[in-house]
Amino acid sequence: IKNMDQGHDIFTSKMDYINEHLRYYNIPEDTAEDIRQYYDYIWLRHRELIYGKEHFKYLSKKLD
Repeated sequence: IKNMDQGHDIFTSKMDYINEHLRYYNIPEDTAEDIRQYYDYIWLRHRELIYGKEHFKYLSKKLD
């Protein structure tokens, strides 16, 4: 669980960084929302592979 919390903290800090840049460059809100949704999708889609227990099923059976 600690790794998942760390992963979420990393994601949150990256989203903060992205939001700062979106504001700095005056990106239109509809485009900014599309960008945020994209990064949220990437996080939701890949977090289990990176931080979840599911990643072990992708290992070779010889490594079990």
